[in-house]
Amino acid sequence: NCACRKPKPGLLNKIINETNPPHIFIGDNYTDIMAAKAACIDAALVLTGHGQRFSNIIPKNIPIYKNLECFINSIFKA
Repeated sequence: NCACRKPKPGLLNKIINETNPPHIFIGDNYTDIMAAKAACIDAALVLTGHGQRFSNIIPKNIPIYKNLECFINSIFKA
């Protein structure tokens, strides 16, 4: 029941307060996406790990990548 446990944004808020805010939070779980949204951070889902299981319930505006390498490659294409 701790505020630092996902999907609550406590841990992300701590990171934001102690560093420059991240531009995007990448996760493989629905709780990762919900924590990012609660902390007002952009999010992306990777299908590795648990990601495949949650890909059909992730909001349509959340980008989905096959894996972290595909996410990184998409950044460098921009």
